[in-house]
Amino acid sequence: MERWSVNARVRTSEGDEHGLSVLFLCYRATPDEPSPHDPAHALIWSHTHAATSTYSYESWMDGAAFAATRSAVRDDTRWDPRVRRAVEEALDGGRPLLPDRLLEAPVRLSTRPLGLDFGGVATLRRHPDGSYHLTVTGQEESFDLVLQPGKKPVPLGDDGAMPLWWPDKAHKDSIDSVYTYCVPRLGARGSLALPGRAPARVVGEAWLEHSFGGGGRRDPRLDKGLDAAAVQVELQLDNGWDVAALRTSLVDIKATSAGSAEPGGRWATPAATAQQNDHIGAWAELSQRTICTTVSPDGVHRPVTGDLTVSQYWVSPLTMNSYPLGMRLRIPDLALDVRLTPPVREQESRPLVTGLAFWQGQSRIEGTMDGRPVSGHAFVEIVPPNTISDLEDQMRRVRQITHAEVRLLYPDAPDPAVVHSIAGLDGHQPLDDSAAAQVHASLVTPVRHVIDLGGKTWRSLAAMCVMALFGQEAERYRSLMAVTELLHTGALIVDDVEDNSPLRRGGPAAHQVFGVPTAINAGTNAYFILDRVADDILPDDPALRLRVYQTYLRGLRAAHAGQALDIAGHDEVMDAAVATGDATELLQRLHSNHRLKTAYPVRAITEISALLAGADEPQITAIGHYAEALGVAYQISDDVADLHGIGTMERHGHRRAAKRVAEDLQNGKVTMPLALAVPLLPAKHRRAVWNTVRGGKATPVTALAVARTLIECGAVDACRAHATTLLDESWTALDTALPPTMPKALLRALGWYAAQREDDIPDQPTIPRVPHPRTWRWATKIPFRPQRP
Repeated sequence: MERWSVNARVRTSEGDEHGLSVLFLCYRATPDEPSPHDPAHALIWSHTHAATSTYSYESWMDGAAFAATRSAVRDDTRWDPRVRRAVEEALDGGRPLLPDRLLEAPVRLSTRPLGLDFGGVATLRRHPDGSYHLTVTGQEESFDLVLQPGKKPVPLGDDGAMPLWWPDKAHKDSIDSVYTYCVPRLGARGSLALPGRAPARVVGEAWLEHSFGGGGRRDPRLDKGLDAAAVQVELQLDNGWDVAALRTSLVDIKATSAGSAEPGGRWATPAATAQQNDHIGAWAELSQRTICTTVSPDGVHRPVTGDLTVSQYWVSPLTMNSYPLGMRLRIPDLALDVRLTPPVREQESRPLVTGLAFWQGQSRIEGTMDGRPVSGHAFVEIVPPNTISDLEDQMRRVRQITHAEVRLLYPDAPDPAVVHSIAGLDGHQPLDDSAAAQVHASLVTPVRHVIDLGGKTWRSLAAMCVMALFGQEAERYRSLMAVTELLHTGALIVDDVEDNSPLRRGGPAAHQVFGVPTAINAGTNAYFILDRVADDILPDDPALRLRVYQTYLRGLRAAHAGQALDIAGHDEVMDAAVATGDATELLQRLHSNHRLKTAYPVRAITEISALLAGADEPQITAIGHYAEALGVAYQISDDVADLHGIGTMERHGHRRAAKRVAEDLQNGKVTMPLALAVPLLPAKHRRAVWNTVRGGKATPVTALAVARTLIECGAVDACRAHATTLLDESWTALDTALPPTMPKALLRALGWYAAQREDDIPDQPTIPRVPHPRTWRWATKIPFRPQRP
């Protein structure tokens, strides 16, 4: 690997500050590992505008880099197989996943003198007088800077050698060193052109780095649930000193997402309060070391020991990656103690060509050196643990950030301002303390009881993926994740009352703890959560605000209609299907039930996300159809999971029972496996199965016997095939309406997860073998295809 990077901070004559980072990458094969994609080139540049708190970037690659990316995705067995399959499917279209784009012109490189031309998008050349000329020609903005060195080049680390991560004694031979040299301080002058504005003259400072090396042996721990992470900071202090620090880590991915670390690991426990929200997602580091190099005002450099620690993490609502943005660097040899604070938190780039996402941007420096105040500017690059090894791990990350947002709206303890908002008293006479405490206990506590039990929060993941489809920075829409979770939780509380379910997510259902009246009241109150965050997330556009409210209320009405069908039951339609062996009408009824009760609320939330992200009407329609299919597929797989006993994930990968095994069958509910078994079972056996469960007559033992029958007759396989067909049919329109992106691939993978999930089984086996006739014959085709409304 060879890389050239330029980080610059420049100012206009009016004092308007801009940050620019440009990364040129060249990958070459090693003699031990030849590659047909050699050499491969990639370019990533980013722009931070402090005054407007905006961040933009572009990512480019040549054909060899695109081919190498496809190979890397195919060969990386650490990825969740559904995510890898979805990314491969997208790349098979012959185009990179946006924001990656293919360079239209060839890459030209020379080293004596240095000359880089990456397809005309960015160039870097060294002039005979020692200065450098950097140009960036983006799709909407451009830069042209001359960089004049203020200090001589120096090596970083131990004579330029910096290990990519720090090995332990058992893996000392797996060091993969990269040699890095830098010009730590350059004067910058030139121009920048922003959309709709005339080019402006700028001056400032820059840092230039050249790295090369790699190709060492791969640490075998990276194939065993671990991932590499790195934080690199380049400090330019106002007293003339420059400092480079690199902190590299090995991270336990599952411990990071589950909230626990293996012995020897260090874990920052997720916050219990909303004020500590930024700690959520902290890395579970198994090993780490910080390597520092200082450069004095007169250019003398030396490697020193330093300590780069983290006090705050920011979790991206688009990728769910956590970034250590609140950092403190201490170097005893310089008596240096400074804190780094980014002016803009959302400086995340998401190119697949470099292995998904990283944070690259600007930070301000404040602290002391040798007992005197010191300030300055830092360039920061953070490569977090990026591997999506399991979609459920990704959903646990979503759950952490979602629950942090929930705590803002439904806090642990009574907060007068929050309680008055819940009670609809904004701007009116407040409640007294005693009444406010009672409102909190009656409306907040039951909902928090269910939310704190866990849950997959896949609906929140779907909403944020839709937001990311359009490159929309989702920071301002974090509360939409809480809206999604609270709406769903309210429906669960009411559903448990109506079904008389004793368990929810492995704990007692809300009505079992707080009583039926309180549970119903708290559950229905949660439906009105959108109104509490509307002013924060909805733009000042009356037509759009009305459209959002109409979409939300339509989802609520549909959910109640679906619940009405669910309460009424499907006994009569099931009777007819059992008598005739024709389940067509029954399956249509169940599909309507699932579509209204489960899928339409999901569709409403994703359509709201699309509306806020600026989608056009065909895109909104395509997203809505896919979200509807996703909701139906998940409900079908929920019906299947009921046969095993639904489990919920605990820490360390263990599962506990979340609901009773075959609870729906014990309650006499007609589920999709039961309906699809109708054409698969001989007449007398389908009558026996239905008579066993009709009217809630099944005991736990006989319900288990029916569950075993449904599994072995092929009904479960038919359920999964049907759910997959629904998703595949709705995917075609979405795939056509939107270009390939990683969020789009995640939506595709989430669909496969919803249709095919087999992991909701508690650790202990619960379904015994029950003897039944071995002479049954079943059909292989299900004569059913739901009509699109």
